[in-house]
Amino acid sequence: MRELLGDKDNRRLQLIETIYLNPGIVLDELAKKFSLTVMQVQIDIGFLNQPLAPLEIEITKDKKCYLHIPQHLSTKVIYQIFLENNINFRLLEAILYNEYDHYEELAKALFISQATLKRVMTFINKCFKPHGITIKSRPVRITGDEANIRAFYLFYLQERYPDDQYPFDERICVFSKDLVQLFMEKFPKDKFNYASKMRLIRYVAVSLLRETKKHEIQH
Repeated sequence: MRELLGDKDNRRLQLIETIYLNPGIVLDELAKKFSLTVMQVQIDIGFLNQPLAPLEIEITKDKKCYLHIPQHLSTKVIYQIFLENNINFRLLEAILYNEYDHYEELAKALFISQATLKRVMTFINKCFKPHGITIKSRPVRITGDEANIRAFYLFYLQERYPDDQYPFDERICVFSKDLVQLFMEKFPKDKFNYASKMRLIRYVAVSLLRETKKHEIQH
């Protein structure tokens, strides 16, 4: 799924991970590792600090780098921030919930130009081609191997949102939770943990949403 971030965001994510795993790493070493100049590394860090807040990348006077994470947060929030701000994933989430009749309509919803939208769609289609998934136009929608589409959205939503957040219509949320609860009652209590319950709820919600838009798994 990381390839969908694109080269720049992938590099910046790897930069954060490197600083996190190597507290005190110096700018020169980061520049060498990523084949950048020290100035380019500083620009990346400066760009990242705003969306990462309240996380912060500190550069000390002796050019050492540290990632500060508040105690109530984990590194998972880093991935949530990247997915929230990346235009490729913003597009994919938009077309999960809605089908847009024209490029202009979707471009307006995403606050980008139609030219940018077409470039983004071309890039996503290239990434999805091996998985039998395509974004088509008129209306703009995601089609292809339905099982793979649902698996992708399940994984995406797990990474994008905290466990207690459901980005679905309230009716779908309530029905999904009730259905999973009824299903789990048929099994011993130790059969499912909290994480597996959350995955089931999200998968049911994604499936319901896709079914309501007449996208069915072919048997």
